[in-house]
Amino acid sequence: MLSPKKNTLFFAVSSLLTSLFLLQGCQESSVKRDLFAPPVAENLRADGHILPKVHVKNAVSAAEPIPSIIHKRRVTLPKFKAKPSSLYSITAVNVPVAELLYQVARDAGKQIDLYEGITGNVTINALNQPLNRILERISEQSGLMFKINGNTVVIKPDYPEWRNYQVDYVNISKTTTDSIDMKMSVSSNSSGKSGGNTKSGGSKSGSSTQIKVTSEHDFWSRLKENIEVLAVLDPMESKTVSLQGGKQGSKASTRGSGSSKSQVAIINPEVGVISVYTTDKKHKAIKRYIDQVSKRAQNQVLIEATIVEVRLSDEYRAGIDWSNFGSLSFTSESGLTSLTANTNVLQNVAFLQTFGDTKVLSSPKIMAINNQTALIKVVENQVYFTVDVNTTAATNTSPSITSYSTEVHTVPIGFTMSITPFVGEDDTITLNVRPTISKVEEYRNDPNPELAKANVESPIPIVQEKEMSSVLRLRDKQTAILGGLIQDQNFQNRKGLPWLSDIPAVGDLFSQRDDRTVKTELVIFIRPTIIKNPDIDHGDLRPVGRFLRSVSP
Repeated sequence: MLSPKKNTLFFAVSSLLTSLFLLQGCQESSVKRDLFAPPVAENLRADGHILPKVHVKNAVSAAEPIPSIIHKRRVTLPKFKAKPSSLYSITAVNVPVAELLYQVARDAGKQIDLYEGITGNVTINALNQPLNRILERISEQSGLMFKINGNTVVIKPDYPEWRNYQVDYVNISKTTTDSIDMKMSVSSNSSGKSGGNTKSGGSKSGSSTQIKVTSEHDFWSRLKENIEVLAVLDPMESKTVSLQGGKQGSKASTRGSGSSKSQVAIINPEVGVISVYTTDKKHKAIKRYIDQVSKRAQNQVLIEATIVEVRLSDEYRAGIDWSNFGSLSFTSESGLTSLTANTNVLQNVAFLQTFGDTKVLSSPKIMAINNQTALIKVVENQVYFTVDVNTTAATNTSPSITSYSTEVHTVPIGFTMSITPFVGEDDTITLNVRPTISKVEEYRNDPNPELAKANVESPIPIVQEKEMSSVLRLRDKQTAILGGLIQDQNFQNRKGLPWLSDIPAVGDLFSQRDDRTVKTELVIFIRPTIIKNPDIDHGDLRPVGRFLRSVSP
């Protein structure tokens, strides 16, 4: 028999073995269950559908090292070789054009449609040429037009027909007149009578110069005139069309002749559409002309101008020494001091500071279309009045009556500049420039005696103007420098003791005077830039794009 202690130990060991056996049994049971019923819930979406099983190829475990970076290899694609077109050789001497065209189409394996009215003979010798070129040469000789639609060649007489062209240009007509008057004369006019019929008249001395520049810009009228000249049929062409088409050709010839140009071209500038009635040969020439005109007319130029006033120091009282500016060249076609440089405006202003104190008066920027005058005006209109005094003499019954009338006048004070750019074929820019700077020096009273009698003062401003007019030729992004306008400014300062400094003869003993003359030179920098792609993100306007982008709220 077992003792109680041994019985207790036996039951404990038995219980432990039983528990381990049950756990093992549960584990085996769960494994077998998974084999028969896989866990579908893990692959379910929120809407109850089963997610597709993702197979990961070449999965890398966490224990494996990270593979090195694979560099892409440049793949060189084989060059595309266009299918060589078939070449043909043909020789014909005074052969009817209809028979020749039929034979050419048959040899080329093409179907052909010949319209009525194809007459005449042709002589041609073509060696190893494509079909299009052979048909083009035959059509030029015979006054025909052809079109290849798939496997069919359509040939018909080159009768005039209407075709529409689109031209994108603003509908404006502008006339610009630029006038400069330089009068250096004193004139006086007087008149009187002596002995009944004797008259004395004025005198005038001195000289005057007037420069007047007129520019007329009427794009649509000029375009219509030029197209009408291009669309008019030559006498031989009119005769050929008339012989080929009979009544139809006679009608077309009459419309295309020079006697009725109004029916050749119709222009609608409001929508930018041009309708032209002429032959296919003329239409090709007109299309080339319109494309060329549109391309040149759409050129834009960004013009940056900077006006700097330099107060010259004592060692440079003769003006700015431009020989120290580096690479410069004279480009003006007038007598002004005009140079060009390949530097930017900030470097130019920094260079001017070596000659004295600088002050930037204005720095405008403007965009102009090719051959269109642009105007920059930053002014303050100063207002002044002129007073007229009319006095009616007194009579026995009424006293004298004085009446006053005033008239308002304005004078612009500030900076104005008119500039006309023209972009050449090689991207050279020709500029017609006229900058003007004006300011009020002082006011003077009108010396009219009638105003003095009436005790009326009428101050009139004395305006100082600094003006240039020049024609320049620059390259793209090249800076033009206009300078040489030097002016003396006199300053008189007097300080002294009150009352004592105003005593005549001895007042200078109690005062101090500071009289000095300051020389200033006006310098204008002009930098044109051709804008071929007006895009603020990726085009020529990218440097100023941050100023042009709209800010969203």
